[in-house]
Amino acid sequence: MGIEKKHQDKIFSMFQRLHSKDIYDGVGIGLAHCLKIVLMHEGRIWVISEPNKGSEFKFTIKKQK
Repeated sequence: MGIEKKHQDKIFSMFQRLHSKDIYDGVGIGLAHCLKIVLMHEGRIWVISEPNKGSEFKFTIKKQK
């Protein structure tokens, strides 16, 4: 679906949704969990998105020794 730039940080917050449940299922915790896991591994997560075209989620994690 794509996400406008002004909403891209919001999607990683717990229980934050961009649409009502009538439009898309979910409670708004999936990406918040992803963020927590990535941060536990000293990484970062971000989205590259274009409204009405789609989104690509990327992340890095620290290499384990």
